[in-house]
Amino acid sequence: MEQGETEQTVREQEGAAPIIPADRPDLRVISGIRRIMRAVDLFSRRLAGEQGVTAPQLLCLNRVVERGGLSIKELAAEVYLSPSTVVGIVNRLESRLLVKRERLGPDKRVVRVVATEVGEEMLDNSPSALHEELLQGFGALAKEEQLELAEAVEKLVSLMEIEQVEAAPILENKADLLRPEL
Repeated sequence: MEQGETEQTVREQEGAAPIIPADRPDLRVISGIRRIMRAVDLFSRRLAGEQGVTAPQLLCLNRVVERGGLSIKELAAEVYLSPSTVVGIVNRLESRLLVKRERLGPDKRVVRVVATEVGEEMLDNSPSALHEELLQGFGALAKEEQLELAEAVEKLVSLMEIEQVEAAPILENKADLLRPEL
């Protein structure tokens, strides 16, 4: 076993991130995506433990409060989820009395989701959403760095073909993804 392999094995056993060779950008990208997914998962778990809501629920509640109410379709578009997924989230928020559905006009099928006072108070007392922390750090970058990062993320989304996917896909065949095709 080479020195580098031994060091990486020890780092992995200690829970530290493995050393990824600079000449393996494919592994660096995969590792970065996994670390982002892990950060989102940890944030959502902490939020659920502290506030009793998940990150997607908090995001939906936040958008409803900011906009003063939205239809399910509008809310789904704003949080990049399918309307059926948002219906489930709204149902859970409604069961906790954080939002309510208001019927508009004579057509009882037209419904708007609005926050309750309890929902607004819970949102005021919630920790900042993970994306808010990201935006603060992002705002500290030079404009040129912001544009480069935005373009890189957009390219990554395009490469992963996730424009139509509502949630991050599970990587099924890592070997195919890790093989450089250059």
